[in-house]
Amino acid sequence: MISIDIQLSIFWIESRRRN
Repeated sequence: MISIDIQLSIFWIESRRRN
């Protein structure tokens, strides 16, 4: 199972890259 911190990191980075 993926750690919540890793999932948040990916989600946050993706959000930043799209902006």
